[in-house]
Amino acid sequence: MLQIILQKVLARYKRFKYNRAIAAKALEARFNNIYKEKLWDGKGQSRSGAGSSLEATKNIREVFPKLLREINAKSLVDVGCGDFYWMKELDLPCEYFGLDIVKDVIEENRQQYANDMRKFYHHNAVEEKLPNRVM
Repeated sequence: MLQIILQKVLARYKRFKYNRAIAAKALEARFNNIYKEKLWDGKGQSRSGAGSSLEATKNIREVFPKLLREINAKSLVDVGCGDFYWMKELDLPCEYFGLDIVKDVIEENRQQYANDMRKFYHHNAVEEKLPNRVM
């Protein structure tokens, strides 16, 4: 019984933290808060949420590079790239542009994953047009 009560209290606390984080008026501030507070549980893997875990992306990781090769893709624009957790596992056959509204995540991605074929840009895709450098 005590365990059930503790689980409910923890769930309410998480919900409270999430609601407080998204209460910011500006979209960028909302996402910054979500990342800073680690409110999207990525099963201990990704700060981009459970849908970005290696388990959740198993099928797409197997198929996506093959598809890109099949269509002879020259570039890939990933709007809302997040922490690049599962994408880092792929051998992409084309140039990759990762865009995200969270500046700190983009800086981390640049430090850890950027190279001649992988570029990351701070970008608000909701309110801004795609930058020319990725088109």
